[in-house]
Amino acid sequence: MDLCAKLLARDDVRGIKARAIGLQFFGGYLKLTNARKRTMTTDEPSSSISQELITVVSSDGKDFELTVELAQQSETLAKLIANFDYHLRDVKKEPIPLGNITSAQMEKVCVWLKHHQNKKWTPPGKSDVPSYSFDKWTNAYLTIPNSELFELMSAANYLNIQHLYETLCRRIASKIAGKTSSEMRQALNLKSDEEIKAAEIDEEEEEEKEEDDESSSEDQEMSDISLSPEPPIND
Repeated sequence: MDLCAKLLARDDVRGIKARAIGLQFFGGYLKLTNARKRTMTTDEPSSSISQELITVVSSDGKDFELTVELAQQSETLAKLIANFDYHLRDVKKEPIPLGNITSAQMEKVCVWLKHHQNKKWTPPGKSDVPSYSFDKWTNAYLTIPNSELFELMSAANYLNIQHLYETLCRRIASKIAGKTSSEMRQALNLKSDEEIKAAEIDEEEEEEKEEDDESSSEDQEMSDISLSPEPPIND
């Protein structure tokens, strides 16, 4: 074989190798592309997942629809979403029962979650003198009767919404800061120990009275039965 033929043969071999490498690369590219397509069809983008809806049911049977993004502000709901895959489109989403939270409490919680959905919460810094100041929106939100404050605190604790719970604690602390025990009870509408004991005594006396009335009624019924005339005996 002359030199020219050898060079042509060598070029053919190189061309074959180059084509083989090109085919391998193209095949790998196709596999990667198909894999990405499969991923896109099965897994939703995070922005889409965050807008998926879940339903929670209050203790009095009212339904509330929340986006995953809102619900994940609650550590309790976030764990349920993760454990039961509520964030996936192909999962049948059963309502999540909240047996310890009324509809009134849940409505108030939803207002808080919606207001804070795009806000990063940072806990107040530790200091010898705690801060009881609140911004205008928060101050208006917290302007509710003390009984509702305590109920809302219970709901925030159950749902593990840290920023709401700590804000409520600060609000209640602001009401009793620098006050005597008597003034604290008055500020929070709490009964004194004597009032609680008197109420317990009244309740016990009322229960005893009801039991005595029931016993007297049963005795009267037995007496009426014993005094009723016997039917005549037919020979």
